[in-house]
Formats: sequence, structure tokens, C-alpha cells
Amino acid sequence: MKTALVHDYLTQRGGAERVFELLCRRFPAADVFTSLYDPEHTIDLKDRVVHTTKLQRIPAASQYFRLLAPLYYPGVSIARFAGV
Repeated sequence: MKTALVHDYLTQRGGAERVFELLCRRFPAADVFTSLYDPEHTIDLKDRVVHTTKLQRIPAASQYFRLLAPLYYPGVSIARFAGV
């Protein structure tokens, strides 16, 4: 059975991100999916491949992620993740 871990966005280090980090430790082989990922400002996912959406390509998206909220629903589905 394959496991996937999904988070809305990984652009900061808050409580939800710390819980997600514990889940990543519990499931080390799980694929990680998120709309936006900023490795410099969030949890350490080490060498994991993180699958993001096309929103990741928008300049400064991880900095202004709250302004992109209207685009999350149409932009986020498993079929739209890059590399999947």
C-alpha cells in the first residue's frame, strides 16, 4: 500500500507544519504533496521529493500565498501535481 502526505502549503513554520513534520517522520516512504513549498522557511523534509502544483511557478508565490487563496481550489488536485 502506498501512502501520501498532503499539506495545503509549506511556506512557513507553524503548528500545522510541525505536526506534518512528525507525520513525515512516521511515514518516511510516503510521497509529499503540497500546493506551495519554500524549503528555506518551513520544515526540513531532507531529501524527500515534494510534489507541488503549478502555483509554485508564480514568482513570489510562497511569500504571498494568502493572496493566491482563490486559485487553490482549481489549482489543487492530485492530477494537477507536477511530476504525477
